[in-house]
Amino acid sequence: MSPRPLVSAFPCRMRSLRGAEELVSHLSTLGVRMAIATSSVRKSFDTKMTYHPKLLAPMEVVVTGDDPAVHRGKPAPDIFLEAARRLGAQPGECVVFEDSPHGITAAKAAGMHAVAVPDPRLPGNDFSHADRVVSSLRQWLEELPPTGDAAAALA
Repeated sequence: MSPRPLVSAFPCRMRSLRGAEELVSHLSTLGVRMAIATSSVRKSFDTKMTYHPKLLAPMEVVVTGDDPAVHRGKPAPDIFLEAARRLGAQPGECVVFEDSPHGITAAKAAGMHAVAVPDPRLPGNDFSHADRVVSSLRQWLEELPPTGDAAAALA
């Protein structure tokens, strides 16, 4: 079965994380270069993103789990390292927002700043190895300076 009928059957589940659109818009305004690195296969990702064009539009790079450059999935760092390479960014300059412990492990293994955004529907996950845990992307957005260098929020 293709993912489209499944996604179409559950459009209410295709909502983005709280604050995601606002955060991406704000970072884009600040000139922050962005990528998506997802374990989803490209076909499934493309289907899901039809519901989120505002999230996808500012992304310079998208790396999916079935990308030929990704040899090992999370918790290995491959997908994040490939996204950084395509952006032309050093791993230490990157901030990763993740909702899974394996994603946090992968980000840390890549040498990136890892921010956990736990999914409240999946309680009990251990994010103690994250650099930061926020309740939502909106929380991160509210802590960003209104203008200037978004990296100041890491301090």
